[in-house]
Amino acid sequence: MSGTTSNAAVGLSSPSVNASIAQLRVAATNEASLAFFSSHADQISQECQVMAGHFSAGGRLLVYGQEARQSDVAHVVVEFMHPVVVGKRDLPTRALSSARDPESRAVRGSRESMLLEHRVVAV
Repeated sequence: MSGTTSNAAVGLSSPSVNASIAQLRVAATNEASLAFFSSHADQISQECQVMAGHFSAGGRLLVYGQEARQSDVAHVVVEFMHPVVVGKRDLPTRALSSARDPESRAVRGSRESMLLEHRVVAV
């Protein structure tokens, strides 16, 4: 068998080992999510009510994230603009792209932004 390399020799795992690792990671993520949302449910509910009030008054959600978080920003925007629940309306949402974006700079420097950042950090 000259010229061949086994999976073990190059450090590759079998599909069953990879599946087990994936299952452990999913379980750990689910456990962390359950713990977080269980311990913050009241505060999250209150913040949802505040957001609903802003949307009802014609407000929109501005979402901003840097570097690795930009994909999270895109996901949040899609969820609000294209709700998965049939019959629910889309909500006005905009992704703020970067520090060079004039609207991003204006929003981040505003009093409303500082209040919102405080609310988000508090969660």
